[in-house]
Amino acid sequence: MDIHSELILIRITGLDRPGLTASFTEILSEYDVTILDIGQADIHSTLSLGILFKSHKNDSGNIMKELLFKASDLGVNIRFYPVPVEEYEAWVNMQGKDRYILTLLGRKLSAKQIASVTRILAGQDLNIDAIKRLTGRQPLDESKAGVRACIEFSLRGTPRDRDEMQQDLMRLSSELEVDFSFQRDNMYRRMRRLICFDMDSTLIQTECIDELAERAGIKVRKVLTYDDISAGIDAPIDDRRGLAGCVPLYKILGAAADEGKSLDELVEIAERYTANVATLAVAMRSCSHPQNDAVITDLPDGIMEIGAGQHGEGGGGRKPLVSADDTAAEMVSMLLNQLKPAEGSKMMLIVNGVGATTHMELSIVFRKAYKELEARGLQVVYGRIQEILTVQEQAGFQMIIAKLDDDHVDYLKNYAANTPYWTTIGK
Repeated sequence: MDIHSELILIRITGLDRPGLTASFTEILSEYDVTILDIGQADIHSTLSLGILFKSHKNDSGNIMKELLFKASDLGVNIRFYPVPVEEYEAWVNMQGKDRYILTLLGRKLSAKQIASVTRILAGQDLNIDAIKRLTGRQPLDESKAGVRACIEFSLRGTPRDRDEMQQDLMRLSSELEVDFSFQRDNMYRRMRRLICFDMDSTLIQTECIDELAERAGIKVRKVLTYDDISAGIDAPIDDRRGLAGCVPLYKILGAAADEGKSLDELVEIAERYTANVATLAVAMRSCSHPQNDAVITDLPDGIMEIGAGQHGEGGGGRKPLVSADDTAAEMVSMLLNQLKPAEGSKMMLIVNGVGATTHMELSIVFRKAYKELEARGLQVVYGRIQEILTVQEQAGFQMIIAKLDDDHVDYLKNYAANTPYWTTIGK
């Protein structure tokens, strides 16, 4: 740098109003200074303006004097800080570091949330360059609908242990009821992108896929599966969950679509299947969350739960662990009590392993269930033993029984499929 130049940082704070920034930058423009950095924030109508500039030493005194007088006229505070060249160069050299954006979203933001997040960032050697509020101004009445709070941290550096940071943020998300998004800050982040999440109405009361298809002019019909009977035989459909019973329906509808069935015909095929399928899950060991290893459901040793959910959550009834044959017989009885098939009905029997149960154990369950169906005069026309839908390392299985029509049997057995979880040679 020219020895006759010097670097000065000014900080201006006070009540914000139109023309304030222009008043100070006009003074700087009269001396032909070089602006090296500038930043401005407005919090509750209070301005915080910082300008780092390079000027000739002979002009610096006059510049600061005029800026000081202008600040006095406008009723704001101004501070001057000379910046050593070495300090500035070190700051410039930091721009080669990676940049990230951490977005924090919650119903409201507390000091505890901010403190916890910033503590994690500091522990990962990440420096906060800027903090920006993305949502509108927060009303004091928290009962108002639609109140959300979202802020964005602009970060610089490289996380010391990204997996560890992710786990810490996941833990905070659960403890403090806040969500996080962490992404690299580059040109691609600023380009238009489309991200679709099908949340099954967990967070939003609509189906994103339906909405997108409608906008694209694609006709959509929706059929919901509610095959889990753990809520009880007489439980309303809205209180029931879907388990692996939906997977055979994918095969049936895929085959029917390949055959050329119309959309209305596909819906009719699906609704007949959905009305005559029932699933029950049994868990014999707890499973853990794939990211933070937290135990989803605490299931003591020697205890089994009939009626577990797809993610290992409870919902049925717990009882002492019994043999595979006794468990299979009990589950068949409960499922048939739901379906009430007539003697001679064509039945589907699938035993789905949920993670840690061996194929030999699943085969024992299938054998007993098959014999129980035969003893009741029912025809098992389609059977399968496979890990179709799993729950991490959980020990247990799902038993799926369905009363099939002839076209369902044909689509299941005689049409080819080649997917990671379902293969059929077909015709």
